[in-house]
Amino acid sequence: MQCFYVSRGKRSEPPLSPEEEAKFEASDCLFRGALISVLADNIVDVYMHMPSGKDMWDALEAKFGVSDAGSELYVMEQFYDYKMVDDRSVVEQAHEIQMLAKELENNNCELPDKFVAGGIIAKLPPSWSDFATSLKHNRQEFSVPDLIGSLGVEEKARAKDVQGKKVEGGSSANMVQKKNPHASHNNKKVKPDVKPKAATNFKKKSKGKAKGDCFVCGKSGHWAKDCPERKDRKSANMIISEGGGTSGYGKILPTVLSVFHSPDWWVDTGANIHVRRGSSLLMGNGSLAAVHGVGTVDLKFTSGKTVQLKNVQHVPSIKKNLVSGSLLCREGFRLVFESNKCVVSKYGTFVGKGYDSGGLFRFSLNDMCNNHNAVNHISENDESNDEALHFFKIYKAEIENQLERKIKRLRSDRGGEYFSNEFASFCEEFGIIHEMTPPYSPQSNGVAERKNRTLTEMVNAMLDTAGLSKEWWGEAVLTACHVLNKIPMKHKEVTPFEEWERKKLNLSYLRTWGCLAKVNVPIAKKRKLGPKTVDCVFLGYAIHSVGYRFLIVNSGVPDMHVGTILESRDATFFENEFPMKYTPSTSSKETIMPHEHFAPIEHNDQTPEENPEEDNIVDTRKSKRQRVAKSFGDDYIVYLVDDTPRTIEEAYSSPDADYWKEAVRSEMDSIMSNGTWEVVERPYGCKPVGCKWVFKKKLRPDGTIEKYKARLVAKGYTQKEGEDFFDTYSPVARLTTIRVLLALAASHGLLVHQMDVKTAFLNGELEEEIYMDQPDGYVLEGQEGMVCKLLKSLYGLKQAPKQWHEKFDTTLTSAGFVVNEADKCVYYRYGGGEVVILCLYVDDILIFGTSLNVIEEVKDYLSKSFEMKDLGEADVILNIKLQRGDEGGITLVQSYYVDKVLSRFGYSDCKPAPTPYDPSVLLRKNRRIARDQLRYSQIIGSLMYLASATRPDISFAVSKLSRFVSNPGDDHWQTLERVMRYLKGTMSYGIHYTGYPKVLEGYSDSNWISDADEIKATSGYVFTLGGGAVSWKSCKQTILTRSTMEAELTALDTATVEAEWLRELLMDLPVVEKPVPAILMNCDNQTVIIKVNSSKDNMKSSRHIKRRLKSVRKQKNSGVIALDYV
Repeated sequence: MQCFYVSRGKRSEPPLSPEEEAKFEASDCLFRGALISVLADNIVDVYMHMPSGKDMWDALEAKFGVSDAGSELYVMEQFYDYKMVDDRSVVEQAHEIQMLAKELENNNCELPDKFVAGGIIAKLPPSWSDFATSLKHNRQEFSVPDLIGSLGVEEKARAKDVQGKKVEGGSSANMVQKKNPHASHNNKKVKPDVKPKAATNFKKKSKGKAKGDCFVCGKSGHWAKDCPERKDRKSANMIISEGGGTSGYGKILPTVLSVFHSPDWWVDTGANIHVRRGSSLLMGNGSLAAVHGVGTVDLKFTSGKTVQLKNVQHVPSIKKNLVSGSLLCREGFRLVFESNKCVVSKYGTFVGKGYDSGGLFRFSLNDMCNNHNAVNHISENDESNDEALHFFKIYKAEIENQLERKIKRLRSDRGGEYFSNEFASFCEEFGIIHEMTPPYSPQSNGVAERKNRTLTEMVNAMLDTAGLSKEWWGEAVLTACHVLNKIPMKHKEVTPFEEWERKKLNLSYLRTWGCLAKVNVPIAKKRKLGPKTVDCVFLGYAIHSVGYRFLIVNSGVPDMHVGTILESRDATFFENEFPMKYTPSTSSKETIMPHEHFAPIEHNDQTPEENPEEDNIVDTRKSKRQRVAKSFGDDYIVYLVDDTPRTIEEAYSSPDADYWKEAVRSEMDSIMSNGTWEVVERPYGCKPVGCKWVFKKKLRPDGTIEKYKARLVAKGYTQKEGEDFFDTYSPVARLTTIRVLLALAASHGLLVHQMDVKTAFLNGELEEEIYMDQPDGYVLEGQEGMVCKLLKSLYGLKQAPKQWHEKFDTTLTSAGFVVNEADKCVYYRYGGGEVVILCLYVDDILIFGTSLNVIEEVKDYLSKSFEMKDLGEADVILNIKLQRGDEGGITLVQSYYVDKVLSRFGYSDCKPAPTPYDPSVLLRKNRRIARDQLRYSQIIGSLMYLASATRPDISFAVSKLSRFVSNPGDDHWQTLERVMRYLKGTMSYGIHYTGYPKVLEGYSDSNWISDADEIKATSGYVFTLGGGAVSWKSCKQTILTRSTMEAELTALDTATVEAEWLRELLMDLPVVEKPVPAILMNCDNQTVIIKVNSSKDNMKSSRHIKRRLKSVRKQKNSGVIALDYV
């Protein structure tokens, strides 16, 4: 804002005061400095001498400013004329093409993702023609990020091939390698092509003064083998490695004990090389630091630009990653340092910036996890002999100090690290007998070899359970060794820890390795407004402090970066959650997510090679000990969440056995009294249908048990169509019908009662000949081989619903009831000024009547025809609670169902939200691994019933979210959780029918394409009657529309279909006044209303749109609907 203010020039009226004049001059000076810092060197002198920032800005705008159309054409020309070359990174050039497409999008010229991907493939260099051809013939559709990822993999593979050819040719200019100066005396296998070259560089018997500098200390006058620094410190310079080596336990420590190392990069104008954390480098103060490799690193600035640093030294011991300012300037970059900012540009183009932090400028970069391209690491498998001696000295000192004992004997294999003269002299000096295994027999050193194998097996299991990659083997080994020291030894009752520390053991601090942990942010890094914890993976136990080691996987704290290892004792562990566990997928890994495979950033990527002897180890033998069942004690209790029995044996042995026996007895009494079957001999060649018992506890609206229910069900899935059954269709009343009848009851003062048909499906008459096994618990003694010939239908049979509905339909029509033509489950009878209406939903019956006498008459008739249960006034139907008001109104609520859904999915204590959906959220298809897809679909299924029954307010949100059931992502989960939070605050919401107005009215609307991935609009409608909604719907349209008018017309056509059905339903009900007036449809698009009211057909649209227009116009002209603008 300050720069914008200055660019407009000094205010003339009213004149500035002296203080305002001074402030303006200071701002103008800053503005001019900012402009000069971004100008190219060849034009700086032209504008530097201009008197004010406004003059400079106006001159630049006059010279370089272009119109929007010209800018768009210029960028488009750049996009089409772009050609990739071989001497630059293909990935970098692909990024530039992507940025050009982004600039076109900013100029309102958006290119499809497939078009940009095809352009990148077409612009590949000639040397990439084979790869481009393979991409063109690939049936898989590439997105731009996926394509760039494939190009990166191919480019790295080609670079590795070129590097391999260089190495084969003898070039080692860009490699830093180590040397094992001693010959191999061990019994391990050695590759036949490895020959000691170091011995050919000088004569063994030469004892003259050395020429040149020592390889160890850098001084002249002596050989490296005679260097006095050799025994005290590790060799600094490295030469080509020739000998083999063994993997040492002590090497784990430098790999895993890095705490709070920053992945950021800092500008150092005094450095003459680029340095990355990570075998010998001479520092400015004369000290040595080990350089592990040389390679290239890509710095990805937050501006989107990428700068490639070449010949970067990999130094793990350094605390910060350093960028040499002088090397950047040699490459054409320009660094401008201001008071608290550093601006990087190249040829006048802005590249990136950095900010002052502790006296150095830190670059603003993207996540460094993907920036480490190609550092040529040296092998860590080769140890120098003095390293083994060094760690043995440490171990000996610890033994003597802690246990007050002496080492008398050392047993080892014939590894070269134990054959040095220094090692032998040390053992002789302290009287230690050195025993070695016979050649080629590592099994002679059984204790050590078996312990190595135990650790290896534990590490494999730990890595697999935690989902961590093998790069974390060092942390796993340390943790496994820590745990083994806490386990009692085979021949002693004490643990190694107790033997070593001489104190009692406490295991309460042990945690599951690799589990999720919420680590508290230290007070020094904690902010008032910000996260108090970071998500980490538990890696082990701190060695030199009382605490734990963690790997950060998700952090919102600026100074605590993802991929960093930290030590802390303040953490909350979730030992059943493993954030690194993931499902393998071919999707690209664009960001670090807790469910993605994670590799360490700060550690050496090399893993230790196993001993050659271990490759031939046979599988673990099976124990021959007899397994004994574990005893958990007399007080051990297991609580079952669902105690509903699955078989009749479980029911009779459960604590509620008396209730289940009564339920089974009641079911069998109903079956036998109904004459459902007769026991006969099994016909020859007959395969009877099986049966089973199904048990269920029927609950009241408050969650208490109403009754225990047992049902004998036939195994209908074994029936064959055309033999055991033919037709299975059976109508069911719509929820819309039930709501319409309840709205009419509120409008006309009807009484509403409810009845339940006991064993409804047992009343159907079978037309086919079906045989069934005798049910469990009721097999006739002495007649076990006989079967039941079914005379009537039974639950589970394919045709049972159809036969029951036919039986019920015949029973009512014979009593003078008339079937509603719109809904075949609605019956009515009118006579003597009395009206009664029945609505059947499987075995639940709602009875609407103008008086109690007519309702009781119907109840008596039904009780004589079927075994019925009178439930009195309607209270609960299909998990919907009916509440009658004092003034005759009816309210439908599902608060108990909402509470049950929230409790089931763990949202009982969530914070309420004011609305179910945020219209500013743009939901897109998830391109990554699905997040908990099963649980997501279960929640959507539960909400869909709620949205279709009594909650039209969540209908749009649920319909929207249901489109992503197959692959939900984080955005979809956040929106779904918002719906759950909204339900938490609106549990008592429902539909209230006051009875007025008594006419049916509809509203239609459409939601135009709002998301980038959508190509179809969304239709929605709602119909009201008696003051409440009776029918509603929100769904994606089935056709493509090209304008909001077409989308609104399509939505109106969908609503008109529903209006026609509702009008037919009302016309067949005697309580509704005749004739039924046209249903008023409210629409918010005047163009649609004009098109429907017009008789001309001059629309230039597809036939699908024209057909819908004619359909709506026909219903309007026939008096079914009337249109009005709202």
